[in-house]
Parts: sequence; structure tokens; C-alpha cells
Amino acid sequence: MGRDRPPLHAVKPPPNYLGRALPSSLPTEEAVLAAVVHLDAFDRVAAVLDEEAFYSDTHRRIWRACVDLRSAGQPIDLITLPARVRERGDLQNVGGVAYFAKLVEVTPVPVHLDAYVATLADLRTKREVAVLVQLAAAKATLGDGDTEQFLRQLIADAEGFAALRAASRGGQPHGFKLTDASAIFEPLPPPAYLVEDAIRRASLVLLGAYGSSGKTWIAVDLLVAVGTGGKWMGRFECYRGRAVFLDAESGDLELRRRIQAVTRARDVGANEPRIDICTFPDVYLTHATFEPRILALASHCDLIVIDSLAAMSPGVDENSAEMRVGLDKLRRVAEATGCVFVVLLHAKKTGGDPEAIDPRELFRGSSAIFDAADSAFAVVKSGDRLCAQQTKARHGREAEPFDVRIVDADGGVAVIATDKHVEPPLSGLTPLDRKKSRVLAAIRAKPGLLKTKNDVHREIGGDKVMFIAALDALVEDQAVALVAGAYRVIPPERPA
Repeated sequence: MGRDRPPLHAVKPPPNYLGRALPSSLPTEEAVLAAVVHLDAFDRVAAVLDEEAFYSDTHRRIWRACVDLRSAGQPIDLITLPARVRERGDLQNVGGVAYFAKLVEVTPVPVHLDAYVATLADLRTKREVAVLVQLAAAKATLGDGDTEQFLRQLIADAEGFAALRAASRGGQPHGFKLTDASAIFEPLPPPAYLVEDAIRRASLVLLGAYGSSGKTWIAVDLLVAVGTGGKWMGRFECYRGRAVFLDAESGDLELRRRIQAVTRARDVGANEPRIDICTFPDVYLTHATFEPRILALASHCDLIVIDSLAAMSPGVDENSAEMRVGLDKLRRVAEATGCVFVVLLHAKKTGGDPEAIDPRELFRGSSAIFDAADSAFAVVKSGDRLCAQQTKARHGREAEPFDVRIVDADGGVAVIATDKHVEPPLSGLTPLDRKKSRVLAAIRAKPGLLKTKNDVHREIGGDKVMFIAALDALVEDQAVALVAGAYRVIPPERPA
């Protein structure tokens, strides 16, 4: 197996600071070598082990000779192997010809070779971890050098060992988890949904919207819906499971306030939801320890909401493809555990009309972010409405677009999805006429509440110059007027 660094224990075991022998099993090593000789099992063994899997110096020398013979296309048997060891000048170092007689007469040929091979792979990794701990303890005792750099290197080495161990267990030392042909053509299981017709299990979902447009309320409603087995936004059936919210934006008090408000509107008891929250976690998507930690958490969860991608990726430029690295970690964990990850994103900054942006291009940052997801929901504000659209569904058909209302209900806050509102056709109208239509809709929806031009503009967004021109034109046409300090739509006079 190729490495960027020499093996920690090299050929000679290092000083043992723990006062214990490093893990090994010489009988198992002998049994594996016997299988290579008697069962022509070199390829089977070499698919998992290399020289460093053998702790004994004798066994490493014999293994090198086996590698030479196979590379030369020669058989590996009790004639060719001792001869090759002699050519290498190692015969006396391994105990002479008598040792090879031992492989025949003393060492049993293992029936369960794969189990023996896995044992050696596991012992090799344990030795390296043990040496890492010993060396780390020795260096820490000296008390010199950069502590942060020392910890980063320690974490990197530990992750490398974990990957090596996982690969050895899977019989694939290259580190890639391969699926063979027999498994590829097995019958596919039926789709498993966490949220019916919207979100499949083991998937990564993006939820993007502009600031203050309700995406956190929508995410909290999903959290409670899964935790109680209710309907998300009153529309999509959810299977009940454990749901966790990792928050790096709202803070403990605000997140709890929202959860309590949504729960009250659903008339759910405080002890019923299977939900947990963690605000401002001490690990980010960019940290080396994030993947193993989120894997441990996701193994016991059905849903994990992360708010937000930017807040959990400090120091990474949103426009860089590196933003995808953290999302790829989540996808790997989702595949391994079946957990769903819903990640909140901010929409692109724009001075134009937000509805003019293709919803598939709504998310701020690199296109690699959108590419990494299995599913994506975009939410834009239109007048007094939130318009939601599933813009990606890798595992199936996209849900139909729908509107979302966030309203006070029963002392709480209800998040409600409704059929998408269809505006009358505006074909043939000028851009100013289109803007006037939206201004009228916003004022009509909130009579007496919009007291300034800024209030009206916040409701519809978009180009402020065009908005002022539209509002001024409506006032001049006497379609809109300030009445008692607030904008109202003036009904047209009825003919006499």
C-alpha cells in the first residue's frame, strides 16, 4: 500500500513507553504464510496485507521474497521460496531451511484464511495507533514545539489509521469501498422516504432562501414534524424519528422560542417530540474531527438540520468549490447511516427582482454546492406570499411548487403549505405595469399596515428605483393613497 510517510514501527519496534509489548500474533502470521505456500493464496492475502502487516522481522523477509516471486511470474512453493530467500541473503536471518520445514510440519493451513488475514490487518493498525500514542506522550512530556500544530498532526494521523483499519476490514487496502457485480445487479429496494413524496432517507437536502424569508421556521417545522410523526407544513406526511437541530445562527433562546411556538400551534405536549438541539457546536464542517463525530450522532438519528452552511464553514469562501467538501462529508455519513441532512443556505445577493432568478441558481456560492445535494428546496418571497419550489430531486420526481404561510395560531406559529397561487397572465404588460401589479397586491394584502415606501418595498423586494416609480404612478393614478398614515388601495368609483 502506498504511503506518504514511513510506517511508524518500521522494521525495528520503537521504545515502548507504555511498558507493554505491541500487539501481534506470530502463530497467525505463520498460518497466513503457510496458506500462501500451500494454497497458492498470495493474491488473496496481498489484496489486504502488505509487508508491514507482519510484526516478525523473519516473516517480513519471507513476505518480501513472496512478492519478488509473484512479480517475476514464478510459483511460490517450498522449492522456489527458500531459494529466493537465499538469493536475497536472508536465509540465515529467517532461521535457515529448518524454518520452511516448520511451515510444512508444524504450522496448520488455516481453513478460514480471511479471518486470519483480517486479524493481522487489525493488529497492524493497533500497533501503529499504540506507537502514535507512545510518541505523542513522549513529545508532550518534552513540552516544546507548537501545540496547535502538534494536535493537528495527531488528529490527521489518527484519521489515517481509522481509514486504514476500515479498509482492512473491508478487504480493500486501497481505501475505496467497491461494490462487486453480484451486488450491483441485486434487486433494488423500494424507495424509503422520511418525508413522503419529498425527502428520501439517506439524502442531503438544501433549503435556501433570502434572509428573513422564513427558511428557519420551515426547518423548525420539519424538525417538529419528524419528531412527532406529523405533517411537514401540514402537507407532507413524515415518519416519526429522532430529529436534531445543529444551530450556528439563531442561538439557544431564539431557537427554543421558535420550537416552542411551532409545537404550541401543533398542540403537542412538551415530552412528546423526539427532538434535540445543539447551539453553536464546538466543531465545524471544516474540522478534521467533524466526520467521525457526525457519523456517531447520525447513527442514532433520522434527521439532522444544520443552520447554516456558511456559519458551519468558517474561513471558506462561499464562491469556492471547497464549500462542497463539508457537504460531501454529510453525504457519506447519510449513505452510511440512512440519516437525512437538511442544510440551510442563504440566497444570492441581488439588487434585482428575486423572482427573476432561476430557482436552481438561487443559492449563494459555488455551483458545486448545488451539485453536491440530492435534493434542494428554494423559497422566494412574492408580495405577502412565500413561494417554495423543489429545484432538485436526484432520487425521484420533484414535488409540485407550493406556497407557504407563516401565521400566528393558537398562541403559537403555524407553518402551512398551500397550493401555489396562480397570478393572472401579465403577458403584454411593461415592466412598470408588472411592478405596479405587485405593489397593489402587497398593499391589498396588508391594508393599513404599510406606512412608508420602505415598508412596501420590503414586502416585494427587487429594484428600488423601479418600485418607487411604480408606487408614485399608482398614487398619481389615485389607485393607491395614504389614508390615516398608511397606504391603502382605493376602490374605483362605481358608475352612477
